[in-house]
Amino acid sequence: MLRAVVAATADEEVLGAKEVLAADAVAFGEADVTGAAFGPEAPTGLSAVALLVAMCVEAAVTAALVAGPPRSGTVTTIDAPAVGPATGKADTEADTELLLAAVELGRVHAVNAVASTPPTSTPRVHVLCLVDRLPKLGMPLSYTTTPSTPGKRGPSATAKVRVSNRHRTRTPTARTRSSRLTMTVQIRPALDSLPAYAPGRTVPGAIKLASNELSFPTLPAVSAAILGAIGADASGINRYPDNGAQALIAALSTHVGVDPSHIIAGCGSVALCQQLVQATCSEGDEVMFGWRSFEAYPIVTQIAGAVSRRVPVTAQHALDLPAMAAAVTPRTRLIYICTPNNPTGTVVHQQELLAFLDAVPENVLVVVDEAYGEFDTDPDSPDGVALATSRPNVLSLRTLSKAYQLAGLRVGYAVGDPAVITALAKVAIPFAVNSLAQQAAIAALGARDELKPRWQQVISERSRVTDALRAAGYEVPTSQANFVWLPLRERAAAFAAHTEANKVIVRPFSDATGGVRVTIGSPAENDAFLDAARSFAL
Repeated sequence: MLRAVVAATADEEVLGAKEVLAADAVAFGEADVTGAAFGPEAPTGLSAVALLVAMCVEAAVTAALVAGPPRSGTVTTIDAPAVGPATGKADTEADTELLLAAVELGRVHAVNAVASTPPTSTPRVHVLCLVDRLPKLGMPLSYTTTPSTPGKRGPSATAKVRVSNRHRTRTPTARTRSSRLTMTVQIRPALDSLPAYAPGRTVPGAIKLASNELSFPTLPAVSAAILGAIGADASGINRYPDNGAQALIAALSTHVGVDPSHIIAGCGSVALCQQLVQATCSEGDEVMFGWRSFEAYPIVTQIAGAVSRRVPVTAQHALDLPAMAAAVTPRTRLIYICTPNNPTGTVVHQQELLAFLDAVPENVLVVVDEAYGEFDTDPDSPDGVALATSRPNVLSLRTLSKAYQLAGLRVGYAVGDPAVITALAKVAIPFAVNSLAQQAAIAALGARDELKPRWQQVISERSRVTDALRAAGYEVPTSQANFVWLPLRERAAAFAAHTEANKVIVRPFSDATGGVRVTIGSPAENDAFLDAARSFAL
């Protein structure tokens, strides 16, 4: 049985409220009880403080459900003015009177509060938390009150909180209408510095060249597959999808020419990126990638508690594989090689990648991220699948979001050693690839011949846009993806604002290593972008 008692008193005349509350707690029997009481002449400020203390008790009782070593009591001093925020500090020394009051209740989790100043001044409340099994009481609390009429005292009130390990209910007092209390849920501190993924913006009435999507309409075969999946009697969307995506894996096996045991599908290649970190890294282990590269790499790394190792790209905006090999440490567990690299569009070549793989320890997993491989026409580019099936520490990562136009359905896949594929499956979210996505992906893979002319148009337009930008004075690295990169660094935001004013949305990365990534769209969309770019003052 867990019981907690709070007494918020204005002066010595009402200290007896502690005994009353103790009796109330016993009367509740097995219930977890928190109470707060104050005298009939208590000011508005103490009314709010009583509720604040009640929340403190509620958190303490709830946290006490977590087994842990015994801890001593803690006294928290809270300055609670009638108007404005409360402030507080915690001390390790226990108030003698409060300690004795807690002991009288036996082996209970007790919180007591006593105001140490008269009710005419700012109340100062001491909160004692004695919790046998509470490892740490960390409760960010804030409280504010609304102004009250000078000299007017608040009515007598009692606040009681019932707490259990399944649910919590609170009976508010009459004073809660003029007071606001907030208890912040404890979030992992590591998330404070976690950058949010910033997708390309969609602006009504503007051309979107910010997310590397293809501008062509959905293929009829893919649309038909989606409609078929919706209307199927035995496998409609009222049913869970195949968790192993077996039919899709079989289609991918035929597509890349490897055994199904080497393949796993995921909710886009980004989900697989996160699974890779979870499968290979413990807290403090390192994930390496070039920078700038895919912006999700540092995010998924930090989410898993691992450490990012960023190796700067070369002056030509390409991954620096010799520098990356030299940066490997005993804590390195995973390396991402994005080729073509997002957002610079540059590629690594077969021989330099082989030299890199030979230099990396065999217990480090190297992921060749080929999300834009269908647009790569460089004859010296490596084949990640061939490497992944010949080296157990190499994995090829691919997606159907770009070239296969399934960005809205999220389908990616990985090819690698069966042991790595098994590990990825263990950390996957169940049913991550939905039924519509599976059927659409199978249809898209079967329509490759219909998609190839679209890819060729993107490649042709990429060359035209690159030449036009260079003629206008821009530095443009040679891209093998469906986008081009303008290394404008700190001017990236200004350029993006300029193109948006001309109704074209691009993707800026505004820092010392940044620039602007521009998706290759339709010829008319590309013309609109080029007009905007030519009118920007370099």
